[in-house]
Amino acid sequence: EGIENLKLFYRENGYRDIRILSDSIYVDTWRHGRDGVYFNINVDPGPQYKVRNITWEGNTVYTDEQLTQTLGFEKGDIFNETKFQQNLDINQDESDVTSLYQNIGYLFFQVMENIEIVGEDSLDLNFEIIEDEIATIREVSFSGNTKTHDDVVRRTLRTVPGSRYSRQAIMRTIRELGQLGYF
Repeated sequence: EGIENLKLFYRENGYRDIRILSDSIYVDTWRHGRDGVYFNINVDPGPQYKVRNITWEGNTVYTDEQLTQTLGFEKGDIFNETKFQQNLDINQDESDVTSLYQNIGYLFFQVMENIEIVGEDSLDLNFEIIEDEIATIREVSFSGNTKTHDDVVRRTLRTVPGSRYSRQAIMRTIRELGQLGYF
């Protein structure tokens, strides 16, 4: 687990090619007059990568600039792998590229990333987007409700038949249903 955390630390600081060359654990009594467990990890971090170019293809709903701003990287930034994944896919505060699309009805939205190494320490981030069609809610049903009238539950719903799909609305509905105390 410690080695995985070390690799994650390096990847968050631009070292995508981090390699652990060797590792060892030993007990030693000569330091400070007491036994201790020591770790020796030999690391080859590789080059520290920076973002060079960011390109988007297939997007018609949002501009390249809007998507790049949401991704959170600019030319010259050190590439942070964790930030990249969180800002591309779903993160907790829904400020990612996928949430942008899913919150306005694009349930079947897809983004394929292609990261190209350029030179010794630069990356080109290329994205292909498939927006697909806007999804609408056809039916909302629930079963097993024995504690209250169905109308009490139904008026809490943010996702009603005929409305556009919205991930944000579904998450809000789930939170509000949980606050009712019936589920």
